[in-house]
Amino acid sequence: MKIIMTILSFFILTSLFSQKMEKTEKLLDSLNIDFNLTPNQIIKNNLFGTNIVWAGKLESIDISNMKDSLQIFFYCKHFNFDTVSKRLIIDKQMKLKYKGSGSFIVSIISSEMTMKDANELKNTFERQAPYILTIGKAVDIEKKFKKNYVNTMSYTFYTFRK
Repeated sequence: MKIIMTILSFFILTSLFSQKMEKTEKLLDSLNIDFNLTPNQIIKNNLFGTNIVWAGKLESIDISNMKDSLQIFFYCKHFNFDTVSKRLIIDKQMKLKYKGSGSFIVSIISSEMTMKDANELKNTFERQAPYILTIGKAVDIEKKFKKNYVNTMSYTFYTFRK
């Protein structure tokens, strides 16, 4: 029985992963994206509202307690792509250079996460310092930690290891 449950779980997870990757592929197909556009270029040329695909290293996390939910802010240092394509993004295989140009924020709102859970997530992520890839839109500037961060509205994002 345990083997059947394991196999069934595997097929369900595979199906969910496949659906998410298919949605990511459709999303990337629908957007006109310059993979070389950086947060600093967005600020310098006032390109807010532009679709972006950015990768960066997690620097810090803030948690804001809202009325019925929590908002978690992921502050990231941008890294330029060395090798990137739609397929590499979907497969989490893109290559990054060791430099970037600027910083950005990815945020999520959760009405189901407790403050304890959010703090555990924060501690785990800050300890592991993963990289984050976001597909979305550059929205505005937020000044934090003596830096200008480009706020993003993410259509989707994920963490990965470099």
